[in-house]
Amino acid sequence: MATPYRHGSKDKAKVFFVGGMTEAMQQLTSQAHPLSPVTIYYAFKQSETKAEAGTIGTGWETFLDAVI
Repeated sequence: MATPYRHGSKDKAKVFFVGGMTEAMQQLTSQAHPLSPVTIYYAFKQSETKAEAGTIGTGWETFLDAVI
């Protein structure tokens, strides 16, 4: 995910990241051959937060929002 200090806030950094990743995924799908599978490797180093529902890793969730 984009760093907040470069974009003015955490929310603006997320908007920047999701927008850029969404555009990248759209380009990928428009250029990929329909009979060839596409594999995406995404590595994100982040501290995870423990919550009642389990461990939360917002970087991965944000990336999936952009892909979907």
